[in-house]
Amino acid sequence: SMQDVLDELAQAQATAVGSWEVADWKTFAQEKWGSLVAKAKVDDWKVYVSSRCPVSPGAMGSDMLQERFCGDVWQLLVSCMLMSRVSSAETKDRALAGFFNAFPTPSAFQVAGDIEVFEIIKSLGLFDSRMRGIKDVTQRFLSMPRFMIGMEKEIKPYGCGAFTYESYLIFCCGHGSSIQASDKNLKGYCSWLRRQLALPTAMDAVEI
Repeated sequence: SMQDVLDELAQAQATAVGSWEVADWKTFAQEKWGSLVAKAKVDDWKVYVSSRCPVSPGAMGSDMLQERFCGDVWQLLVSCMLMSRVSSAETKDRALAGFFNAFPTPSAFQVAGDIEVFEIIKSLGLFDSRMRGIKDVTQRFLSMPRFMIGMEKEIKPYGCGAFTYESYLIFCCGHGSSIQASDKNLKGYCSWLRRQLALPTAMDAVEI
C-alpha cells in the first residue's frame, strides 16, 4: 500500500541520517536548501531534514538523466517536471544546466521572477504549466514539516505525474528494484538495476 511505501521510506531516511553528526538540524537545513527554510513551521527539524534525504538507487552508471540529480530530492523533482514531454537531449541538458546554475536551491528559485525563469526554460515549451508545477513542489519542499509526495490528491504537487513520481521512488527512495514502473524508459532502467544488483528480472514488482 502507499502507506507502507511511505513508512518504509521514512525508516530508510531516518537510518540514512542516523550517523550524521549535526549540531543544529535547522541550521543544517538552511545551509542546504536556503534561507527560506526558516519560515517553515517545524517541531522536529531532524525529521524535516531526513524526509528530504535521498536514499541511493542502489547502483550508478546508467545513461538516465535522473542519475545526475539523485543526490538532491528537490532538483530531481524539478528536473523531471522540466524534462517531461521534451524529446531533444540537447534542449533538456541546456535548460537544466541553466536552471540549476541560476537556482541551485529551492530558496533561490522561490525568490526568482517569472521572466527570469522563462528566459532559461522557454525552449522546453509549456511554460505556464511547468512554472506552476515547480512553484508548487518548491513550496511544499520548503514548508512541509515532513516532506512527502504521492499520487493522492492531498500530497500530489501540481504537474506531478507518473513519470515524476516513479522517478522519485526509483532515484531518491531506493525502490527501483521493487516497483513496476509505467514509463518505458523507467521500466528499462529498473530491469538494468535488477541486473546490477543480481536480482531476478521477473521478481514480484509492486504496483504503485
